[in-house]
Amino acid sequence: MKSLIFFFLFIFLYSSVSSQNNTDWSKPENIDPMNEHIGDFLDTRLENYVLSASVAEIEERYEDAARYYLFVLRYDYKNADYIYKLARCYGFINEYELTSKYLIRAVNAGYNDFENIKTDKAFEGIKRTYIFKETIKEINKYKNKLGSVVYIEGSKLNKCRIKLPVDYNSENEYSLVIGLHGNGGSSDSFIRVGDYFANKNFIFAAPQGAYVKSQSNGKLNAQYSWEIQISDVELWKRGDPLSEEYIVNVVKYFKENYNIRNVYLLGFSQGTAYTYLTGIKNSELFKGIIALGGVLLSLDEDYSVMTQEQLNKGKNLKVFIGHGTQDKVIYIKHGRSAEKRLKKAGYDVTFFTYEAGHRLTKNLFNEILKWLEDSETE
Repeated sequence: MKSLIFFFLFIFLYSSVSSQNNTDWSKPENIDPMNEHIGDFLDTRLENYVLSASVAEIEERYEDAARYYLFVLRYDYKNADYIYKLARCYGFINEYELTSKYLIRAVNAGYNDFENIKTDKAFEGIKRTYIFKETIKEINKYKNKLGSVVYIEGSKLNKCRIKLPVDYNSENEYSLVIGLHGNGGSSDSFIRVGDYFANKNFIFAAPQGAYVKSQSNGKLNAQYSWEIQISDVELWKRGDPLSEEYIVNVVKYFKENYNIRNVYLLGFSQGTAYTYLTGIKNSELFKGIIALGGVLLSLDEDYSVMTQEQLNKGKNLKVFIGHGTQDKVIYIKHGRSAEKRLKKAGYDVTFFTYEAGHRLTKNLFNEILKWLEDSETE
């Protein structure tokens, strides 16, 4: 019986893949819309390949990274961010013709951080070649057509998704967990984290970063960031406090509209930096913070948005730090460094490692829930 099941499963998978491979996608007339497997490409999880590309870049396997980005771009061909990263991969391996070709394509798709192109280390080895110089001239022509850019503060309404407990009753009191997604995430993707809390009588909120990633087309797989995606320290100094203010407003909204007991701030990756920033500087609003796969900010530097004095004042917060032992995007040493610095400042810190890369696991959330339950009884 098992052999028959395996046989039919094999036939199903083979027919699915075969129908994809045998289709000539160069013209719409060649596509058979009645083929039941013709749209199976829609089930592809692109984020897994993007992560693989990022890890390959970190490990300096640039050909592998280029392979992953090309695969992703077959599905999201106007994503200027990935086209630019593809150009960087070619730059690191001194393929100057391909570098120039994909740089132009990135700009045409909407990439406009022109200062970053000038200073990007990926192009150090080819910047003196004739073809690259000509490419920069073409990019500068495009830049001049756009004029210059200034950034002006303005208010806007930001999206936030909410997941209520399974047996929610507006008359009852609940604790709130606010989850901050990573760079390139969204409230739509991060709200799924709320499934871990729904049966534990926690309200889960997933606000969305205010900045659409400037290199993204903003339509396919919309991506968001908590920081402005420009290599300008002064803009970071102006923008980060606005993200902090927005997160504080999320807390205020829920306290005004729900019966809230305690508030916890949870962040993953880039979201962890803003969890530390907002939680520590506004420690009176939170019972604790949960920092996953991220970095504690540098203090008292020219580019810093938090001081050692502010860090010391927030030590009433309970802190849970979780980090994957195989994380190749943000190495575990950064989690250990945060633990050391916070304990030195007098914080109550729980550090948990789990067997995984730069992702969140069920095992991790089991530990988080135990930590939350203990925190709720204090």
